[in-house]
Amino acid sequence: MSSPPPEPGTQTANNVEHIIATAADAPIVDAPNRRASARFPLKGSLTLFETDFRGTPTAEIVCTSGDISRSGIGFRSRRMLYADRNVFIVVPTPTGKRVLYGVVRQCRYLEGQNCYHVGVSLLELPGESAIKEWAAAMENS
Repeated sequence: MSSPPPEPGTQTANNVEHIIATAADAPIVDAPNRRASARFPLKGSLTLFETDFRGTPTAEIVCTSGDISRSGIGFRSRRMLYADRNVFIVVPTPTGKRVLYGVVRQCRYLEGQNCYHVGVSLLELPGESAIKEWAAAMENS
């Protein structure tokens, strides 16, 4: 049973943990205004894994975190990511790590900053047992 959502405007470590937990288990959302969800800033780096054609994680990419909401996550990457590509994102939380899954919706170059701003819409984590085992290992590492 999950806890109630945090009050709007309150941004504590526990609220961010709640958003990450809720986002990871959320069903696919096809809302016309994805920015209707509250955004919470993330600090530190996160690790991204693109998927291959079978949906399994590939090479590791270290990115700079940005913000997260119930429906998506934004961050900066030195590497360009293709739109509509599925990715796994390992996000640091106050209590450890959390693996999220999503699809790249946008990737634009930030002139003068030598990096890309990437927006990912969050999806439900795939149900394959190998993926669940990999995600559990990443969260426990």
